[in-house]
Amino acid sequence: MAGIYGPSGADSAPRIDRAKRVQRIQRAQAPAPVNPNREADRAEISNEARLLAQLANMPAVRNERVEAARNLVDDNAFNLDESFRKAMHKLLLEEFGA
Repeated sequence: MAGIYGPSGADSAPRIDRAKRVQRIQRAQAPAPVNPNREADRAEISNEARLLAQLANMPAVRNERVEAARNLVDDNAFNLDESFRKAMHKLLLEEFGA
C-alpha cells in the first residue's frame, strides 16, 4: 500500500526532511549572538606554566657537548671550580643582566 504525503505526491516527504535537516545544520553552524555588555574571556598563565613552556622549547641534549665534557673528565682536565664559575656567570647574565 502506497502512502500519500500531500498534494505533491509520495516524493515530497524526503525533500521536506532534507530541507529541515539543512536548516538544523545551518542553525548549528551559525555564530552565537554577541552580547556587547559581556566581558571578554580571559586566561591567566601561571609562572609555572611559563617555565614549562620554556623547558619544552629547550634544545635536546647536545651529545657533542656531553662527549667533550666526558673526555675532559677522563683526561683529568676538567676544572670544576672554573667551569662552575663560568656557568653561574652566564646564568646571572641571562637572567638578571648582571
